[in-house]
Amino acid sequence: KFSSEGMSNVLWSFIKLRWRPTEDFLLSFQKHFGAKLQKASPQNVANVVWSFAQIRYMPYENVMESLFESVEKNLDTFSEQDVATLLWGCGKLRYEIAPSVLRKFQVYCLKRARHFSLHDISLSLWGFTQQSVDIQPEVLQVMYEMSIKHLDASFHTEAFVHLVWSLSVRNTNGLNRGAILVGRYEKQLLETVHTLSGYDASKLFCSLAFLDCMTPDICSKLMKTIESRIHCYDESQLQSILNAAETLELTICDHAFNQKVQVAIAKCNLKGTE
Repeated sequence: KFSSEGMSNVLWSFIKLRWRPTEDFLLSFQKHFGAKLQKASPQNVANVVWSFAQIRYMPYENVMESLFESVEKNLDTFSEQDVATLLWGCGKLRYEIAPSVLRKFQVYCLKRARHFSLHDISLSLWGFTQQSVDIQPEVLQVMYEMSIKHLDASFHTEAFVHLVWSLSVRNTNGLNRGAILVGRYEKQLLETVHTLSGYDASKLFCSLAFLDCMTPDICSKLMKTIESRIHCYDESQLQSILNAAETLELTICDHAFNQKVQVAIAKCNLKGTE
């Protein structure tokens, strides 16, 4: 028989190997892992939620409730990485964390923000944005300040994109934190934007348009990156890019780019009718 750690490791390994378990396996897994939940470590719990999120598989409600009852009781024993993984996983699964647990997550982040890595901050902030309850301003501020310390020490483009995206969703209290980050790291961004995946390039493009902080130089490089990956987007992503482009002034985003996106959308529609 597998221990809770063994089950967690097996599921995690399957996902890492890009193999989706069968429905029968997933149902059996939920039953047996739930029975051994009391002996599961924080990392085991976080890995299980991460694995479900990676394959977009929503466990039974009672399983998730049991998992988060365990999290709530033992939250102080969870590492910053575990908490970030749980928040990210719930966001991907569109699982609504109970308000009492969400408050404890925010208290945890406020107390231990200085121990979060840049990656953990970006995952956590994104996870918070997917919940219906707004993140407390003081939690958002301390995570934002820690992200600056990390970025000052070592700029990481992908994490920067995720941060700006999360801050664009939570652009509140008149403080445009995302725009401040863009201004602070514009040089580094211009040097590395070409390395972004198509998905991240589109996220950054839409975020900067929404935050009203797109500069001509950044826009030019993002448009080139998006055009080079335009066949990788689905219709929904292309429409989001077009909507964002149409909010920008023509001096920043030229009409030719919009036309290329429209052509790509038309091709997606054509494929859908075949």
